[in-house]
Amino acid sequence: MLHGATFETIVVDLLTVLLVGMAAGLVSRRLSFPIVAGYLLAGCLLGPAGFAVLDHEHNEIEALAEVGVFFMLFAIGLEFSPGQLAALGRRLLIGGALQMSLVAAPVAALMAALGTEPRAAILTGLAVSFSSTVLVFQTLSETGRATSITGRRAIGIVLFQDAALVPLLLAVPILAGTGSGSLLGEILDLTLRSAAFIGGMAVLGFVVPRWLLPLVASDRSTAAVVLFALVVLGGITWAAHRLGLPAVTGAFFAGLVLSENRWTRQIDAVMLPFREAFAAVFFASLGLLLEPTSFANVPLLLGATAVVVAIKLGAAVVALRATDLGWPASLRTGLSLAHVGEFSFVLLLVGLEGGVITPGIYGTTAAIAILTLLTTPILFRLGGFGGSTEIESEPELPAEPDMPGPAIVIGAGPVGRRITSALEIQGYDVCVVDLSPVNLHPFAQQGFRTVVGDASRPHTLATAGARSARLVVVCVPNDDAAIAVVRGLRAHNPAARVLVRCRYQQNAENLQRAGADDVVSEEARVADALVAMLPGD
Repeated sequence: MLHGATFETIVVDLLTVLLVGMAAGLVSRRLSFPIVAGYLLAGCLLGPAGFAVLDHEHNEIEALAEVGVFFMLFAIGLEFSPGQLAALGRRLLIGGALQMSLVAAPVAALMAALGTEPRAAILTGLAVSFSSTVLVFQTLSETGRATSITGRRAIGIVLFQDAALVPLLLAVPILAGTGSGSLLGEILDLTLRSAAFIGGMAVLGFVVPRWLLPLVASDRSTAAVVLFALVVLGGITWAAHRLGLPAVTGAFFAGLVLSENRWTRQIDAVMLPFREAFAAVFFASLGLLLEPTSFANVPLLLGATAVVVAIKLGAAVVALRATDLGWPASLRTGLSLAHVGEFSFVLLLVGLEGGVITPGIYGTTAAIAILTLLTTPILFRLGGFGGSTEIESEPELPAEPDMPGPAIVIGAGPVGRRITSALEIQGYDVCVVDLSPVNLHPFAQQGFRTVVGDASRPHTLATAGARSARLVVVCVPNDDAAIAVVRGLRAHNPAARVLVRCRYQQNAENLQRAGADDVVSEEARVADALVAMLPGD
């Protein structure tokens, strides 16, 4: 048992981080800043660089922050699809490798010229080369450009970065060195340990989804599936640590073991709230590591930020041009990649813990990264991502003439369940959208595509595939929400047939004006049913 004072300290510190992080996240949303930047700034305010309410010596907060890293890498592993990478083809390798090289090399060279130790300069250059996968995906989806030619190229680059993170994490022990043997011996030792680990993951990747996970899921218990996923996450993370590898690589491989099966979406949906909460703690704890000296020379810091943005923009433009984009499109899209992303902090933190970089280098680099994230709204607008201007899209394949095509059901309540079942029987490819991941669990278990989110938001509709849907059925129990959803749908897809459930007859006309093709009023149907039941004369 924890002593009273210790327990109270842990609870107060954690509540402080969560409360300030929540406030910073809300403010970031209002100001259109990346929420990651809000969390980092919250940590800065709480730490030595701000009001010194907390410091980085709080081991309990640090432990919770590490859990946040594990959940983030676990989510990347769950969503990682070799097939998706293969579909992007050579452009993925060319664009991704060129972009990271053209950022890492000049940044490392500049740092080395300024007297930084070579291994620290190399690791920092590689860390700065990462852009934010979440930010790029979200921006492209909200502007309807995720499936455009330029969108696919940008997504290819950030996916390459995600794939490159794990080998870079594995290489940190080589950069750290032990001083007890030759470099060749250290490389050979790391290679053997990594090969043993990856071999074990290959075995688990075959056994877990084919036998163990179906056995656990056979009782149809969501709790059992989630607990099993946590056991896999914890066990593989521990195994990586025991082999002398960065524990976060274990979290990535745990997600990979559980990816691409019928339970993957269910696991991801249930983990989402925990991942978001622990991620807030993680990024806030990174802010706690910043010292007042990190912001001591503001003009120099702003100048360094401008240099990093310029290097990242130039590298992105060249890399995108190498993937056969024109120069104007490469410049516009390159602006969406000219920032430092969340996984930069993961690599920097592992390097700090391994002794590759000093706290001073970490603090300065993190401060520059925060400033680049704060510039993203301006960069996105300059690139044309703040409006609704359309850019050239890749042609869509025509649907089979005898297939009904894609359909979306919005609202996973009793009405939505019956409609989804009926549409599936008719041969539709159904995607179910709901605000609650709990409501979507049964659909995910049955193999339906599911999207958690507010269906009136462009990002949610784009993720659900609203642009290509032939039929959309809106089953939400609130008429005002239904009107907002229909308006959003029509902005994405003017041609789809839209059927809407309506609570009150007085709102039926408003729904039709918003773009609904057919409206079913519960009030009118109930009145008709009751009148039909009245006894005759």
